[in-house]
Amino acid sequence: MAEYKTPENLTREETLSMISHELRTSLTASKWMLEMLQDGDVGELSPTQKEMINKLTTSNARMMDVATNLIMLSRASSEESRYNMESIDIVNVIDSVVFEFGSEAFSQHIEMIYVKPTGDFPKVFGDESKLRIVFQNLIDNAIKYSKEGDRVVVSLSQKEDMVIVTVKDTGIGIADKDLPLVMSQFYRAPNAAKKAQAGSGIGLYICARIVEGHKGKIDIDSSLEHGSAISVYLPTFTGQSSL
Repeated sequence: MAEYKTPENLTREETLSMISHELRTSLTASKWMLEMLQDGDVGELSPTQKEMINKLTTSNARMMDVATNLIMLSRASSEESRYNMESIDIVNVIDSVVFEFGSEAFSQHIEMIYVKPTGDFPKVFGDESKLRIVFQNLIDNAIKYSKEGDRVVVSLSQKEDMVIVTVKDTGIGIADKDLPLVMSQFYRAPNAAKKAQAGSGIGLYICARIVEGHKGKIDIDSSLEHGSAISVYLPTFTGQSSL
């Protein structure tokens, strides 16, 4: 029989996840209605009305991003969360995530390049679902903070007993003074906020938590207005790997 928990017995993470799911459901409905208004499905809008709807759409998108990241944060930080560690074909994981974001990059007129390794490539010891969250966040950010004509390059390499997945873009970049803070919870660099893109400041924090849970690390190399390169280092699978 499934265990029923009363509200007072819910953990903080369970409560956060529940609220975030409800919020995301409502925002999805709002998104659908705003799209109908933008498309003129309920009548022609005046220029002033269009401007207001566009602002509402941007605000709604940001809140959707916040709700989604709060759900991921609750999963990543839950005390009851367990890592389902196993041998992972990291090339297949990156294949699918790159494919997932290909249409988004195309619609933004951003060139997406995937440098896929040839021949045998080492497996990674990790939790595939959690690592997928990491690479979804990194590629999404690379597209989000790039402009038309920019380029996003995803590549894999190996160094000793570590696999390195690098997401490099030619977007807005990060100032030196902001680099130590970008993986802090709820922090957004000022130039990212000015770009008026949806963002909660939670994504990179979640990535860092997950990668740390895999005994890996994240390196960020960035230059303001010249783009960023974020590299994720993950231990290879040796057959005796353990957390």
